Amino acid sequence: MKKIRLFLGNPFNDARITNLRLVQFAQDASEALKGEFAELAVLINDRVELVLVTLTRVATGRTKGSSDTDAVDAYIKKAHSMMKKHRAHIAVATGGEDSEGFRAFYPDGLSGYGFGELSREKAPLVYKRVTDSLATYGAGLSADIRTALASIETGWTALRAGQKTTLENLDGNRNERDEARLELEWVLIDALHEVGKKYKKEPKKGEGFFKPRLLLPKGRKKAEADVPAGAVPATTAAANA
Repeated sequence: MKKIRLFLGNPFNDARITNLRLVQFAQDASEALKGEFAELAVLINDRVELVLVTLTRVATGRTKGSSDTDAVDAYIKKAHSMMKKHRAHIAVATGGEDSEGFRAFYPDGLSGYGFGELSREKAPLVYKRVTDSLATYGAGLSADIRTALASIETGWTALRAGQKTTLENLDGNRNERDEARLELEWVLIDALHEVGKKYKKEPKKGEGFFKPRLLLPKGRKKAEADVPAGAVPATTAAANA
């Protein structure tokens, strides 16, 4: 049946969806998914990074890629130093290194924040854990340390948001479906299916995790009427997932 073919199809196999638009769609979906579908969000971010590497290589005059990487590396080092600096104070305030509160901040010890161990894909989850631990166990911390710890996640979010704005400097017309893009497409399809499975009785809620309008230009409604037989609009996939 046509509906089954559409459900099993790849909504991102469309020449009108440029790599840049797919990245923007994926980044937005990752932000929406990170609370309820954290593992999917991490996987999407990982695949996005691979596509961005390709885009930055082909973008004419693009020089910010290396500085973006340097900024991320520097921030991870800074956060690690901050958690190392305040470790003793946090231990005292939470009842010792064997306490539930301390383990919430340091489930893997200080190494969990280490530059060598912490990737940019895992960083959002680790820094969110600091924020959550602060809300639950941070009452005994001094005001300045509470402020410092609260800034870890917000600082990271601001850094990454600022880097996303530089996407406009990339090649906005490139739509080559190379290996990096295909890997991103597959994980996005997994995300559509996982969300669709959980919200099969409430499809509107499931649709809220994705913004198909980011994939195509403003005139997409007319264009989607001419979708090839082997493809399916992302809106349909999200609703039917």
